[in-house]
Amino acid sequence: MSTTTIPQDVKLKLWVLSGGRCEFPGCNEYVWRDGLTLQEDNFSHMAHIVSDSPGGPRGDDELSP
Repeated sequence: MSTTTIPQDVKLKLWVLSGGRCEFPGCNEYVWRDGLTLQEDNFSHMAHIVSDSPGGPRGDDELSP
């Protein structure tokens, strides 16, 4: 479980740079609308390459801190 949060200014920058679309290779779907129900909402997910603690998922002794 993450012990830190992504700052709002970083979230906004990610949203703008992605153009509101999924960045997963080959996807490019809008993340502001559900593709099946067309419900409008924020369906985006933000993740880090490594855990924010060495013992967490994908933790790294050097990069996590």
